[in-house]
Amino acid sequence: MVKTIKNTKKTQQFSADIIIVVIIVLFGGLFLVLNKINEADKTNLEDVYKQATTTSNLIVNDLKKKGVIDNQNNVEVDLLLALDEAKLKEELGIKGDFAIVFEKNGNLVKIDAENGVNCVGSSKIVVNGVACS
Repeated sequence: MVKTIKNTKKTQQFSADIIIVVIIVLFGGLFLVLNKINEADKTNLEDVYKQATTTSNLIVNDLKKKGVIDNQNNVEVDLLLALDEAKLKEELGIKGDFAIVFEKNGNLVKIDAENGVNCVGSSKIVVNGVACS
C-alpha cells in the first residue's frame, strides 16, 4: 500500500506541473495575439486618419463652393443646417458616416446653440451626448 500512495503523489505533482505549463503557454499565446492585434490597429489608425483628412478636405471645399463657408471662414448657419447628409455623401462619394463640427481654440462651438445642435451629419454620431442632425 505504501507504493500506491507514493505513485499517486508523483502523479498529482506531474499533473499540477502540466497545468502550470499549459497556463503559461496560454498566456504567452494570448500575449502574442494581442500584440499582433495592436500592431494591426496602429496601421489601421494611420489609414483611418488619412482617409478622415481627405474626407474633411472634400467636405470643406464643397461647403466653400456652396457658400456655406465664405472667404473669411464665416459659416452661414442656415445653409449648413439645410444640408442633406445623404445627398452630400452621394455627391462627394463618401462611404462612411461623417459629422461636421466646429472648434475654436480647442473647444467645441455649437452650430445652433438655441436648438442644441453640436454637429451636422449622421445621426449615428454623437457629439457631447447629442446625436447629430
